[in-house]
Amino acid sequence: MRVEPAELIRSRERLLMARTWDAGNPIIPEYLGQIAFIRAQLISLSPTVQAVFLREAIEYFDSAIALRPNSAHLWAARMSTGSFLLETHARLGVASVDDEFSVIRHALRRAAELGPWEPSVLQQIAGVGNLRYREFSPEERGVIDGVVVRAKQLRLGILRKNTGF
Repeated sequence: MRVEPAELIRSRERLLMARTWDAGNPIIPEYLGQIAFIRAQLISLSPTVQAVFLREAIEYFDSAIALRPNSAHLWAARMSTGSFLLETHARLGVASVDDEFSVIRHALRRAAELGPWEPSVLQQIAGVGNLRYREFSPEERGVIDGVVVRAKQLRLGILRKNTGF
């Protein structure tokens, strides 16, 4: 189903209003992060604008994680968003930020630990893992390999390109 940008903006405004009533609700920054992430995907021809939306998504996911640190879905979303930001920076010719990759690595480990059998978590870990496999440490590669095994057991159809699988 095609996402309507105008509806995303209206939803964002409603969530921002809801946040004034319930600032401690982790669902609000999670959904705000999802909206920012979707908006970044819709702006594929402008990596500069994509980076703005991705940084916004990261701020919201970080806020949601602070409120709900045991959510595998939030950690996976944070990992995926950080990886997308690094891709966008590469398209812009901006030097990679080592701190961001460090956060991605931490988020990968947390997501795998907290959601070892969650299909959407497995798919995100496999996607980022496939894209950046050689950049990860041997320990993190083992986590990714374990995710791929579990994904195959669940018949999620995850492909491995860069890892020899």
